[in-house]
Amino acid sequence: MSSIQICGVIIVLFMIPLIGVLSGSYVKNSEDFESAGGKGSTGLVSGLMLGAMLGGSYTIGTAQLAYTQGISAFWYTLSNSLFCLLYAFMYIKPFRHPRAPTLLGIIRLEYGSHIGLAVSLLVCVATFVSLIAQLIASSAVLPVIFSGITVPLAVVLTATLMLAYIVFGGAVAAGQIGKVKIVLLFVTVLVGTYIILKETGLRTLWDTLDHNTYFDLFANGVGKEASKALSVILGAVTTQVYMQAAMAGRSDKASHRGVLISAFLVPPVGLVSVLIGMFMRVNHPALENAKDVFPQFILLYMPELLGGIVMGTILLAIIGSGAAATMEISTIVHRDIIAPRTHRFDTPKAALLFKRMCIVFLLAGGCLLSTGVLGDMVLAFSSASIGLRSATMFAPLMGAMFFSGKIDRRWVLVSVIVGTVLALLFSLWDVLPIDGVGAGCLGSTICCLFGAVSQARTHRQNSCH
Repeated sequence: MSSIQICGVIIVLFMIPLIGVLSGSYVKNSEDFESAGGKGSTGLVSGLMLGAMLGGSYTIGTAQLAYTQGISAFWYTLSNSLFCLLYAFMYIKPFRHPRAPTLLGIIRLEYGSHIGLAVSLLVCVATFVSLIAQLIASSAVLPVIFSGITVPLAVVLTATLMLAYIVFGGAVAAGQIGKVKIVLLFVTVLVGTYIILKETGLRTLWDTLDHNTYFDLFANGVGKEASKALSVILGAVTTQVYMQAAMAGRSDKASHRGVLISAFLVPPVGLVSVLIGMFMRVNHPALENAKDVFPQFILLYMPELLGGIVMGTILLAIIGSGAAATMEISTIVHRDIIAPRTHRFDTPKAALLFKRMCIVFLLAGGCLLSTGVLGDMVLAFSSASIGLRSATMFAPLMGAMFFSGKIDRRWVLVSVIVGTVLALLFSLWDVLPIDGVGAGCLGSTICCLFGAVSQARTHRQNSCH
């Protein structure tokens, strides 16, 4: 990259510690850190949602997939937009006025501490693996920006930026930086659209690319694509950081509007990333690595300073998603693993210090596991880990929220085990018409239904006596 492009990157990256430190002055206790003290505006809620959601998958990942599969790469974006709509109309009130401040806390209160602990540990492991995947993703982007930088140094630099993103200001910083990210991503969308229309136009893409492969939304089969969409939605519903975004709003109305706005801001980013992937397929069909599609588009077609800013925005997207993962894990560890077992961190200041230290240790551990052979192994299991959370949590969580007292907790424990095994097995062994997450969620739901039948039978027997 040229010196002008690097200046554009630095401009964006400088915003992270600046906003993070300034936001820290608004954080006085653990509640401020987790959910902005429930005083956030509509914009902050939307910034927090999209700051966590719009990671590298929306730009680099979507363009990479569109380079080989076309418009079917849009499913990930479309699924997240549908999730935001569902969240706005169905989950805002239950999650803003919950029985416990975390999703896992709701499960623990309903089914007992043993099941709560088992699910908490599984979710923490799955989320930690996704954090490592973000660190690895950034280690592929940073060497493009700063030539000569080694992978370990790239990982450490990314972890440092994630720390600056979240450790001082928590949800406040994440929301404010998320708003900056949205603006920068929409600048990318507008400029990318202009370049594509100017250089080739949409008609050229239609005339050049194979219609069966590149213009079929269900190119991989209806079952597979629908299952992937459902997996994304269920995984998002069971993500703690989105509950924290809902709780951050100053009112139900502010949170509802913030999530609803997010639903309409998501699709343009994914759609233009798809078009960039297809555009690069037409103009540069011989790229050695499809992961380079989006970065190469920036370097080849965008003005230097703007290209640097956009490259910095991609890195910011990765950093934001990784930082959100650390905030989620620190909240779960404190609220659902430590707090029920000791009162040492009950005071607001002690809880805040614990969460900040937890984030430091998580990022340090992530750095150690993100390089070499271990990094490659973790990356291989990252897709399976994404489904682990929804497969283990979704059915028990819905039972606890909407059918309290009506499911036998013994069957809930079975559902956690079955969901975990099926999600991991069929994510790595692709033999079903649905993906591993769908298989895990289906198995877990069936077990919970058996639990409902068992509980109803028990109630009938007790009433007879």
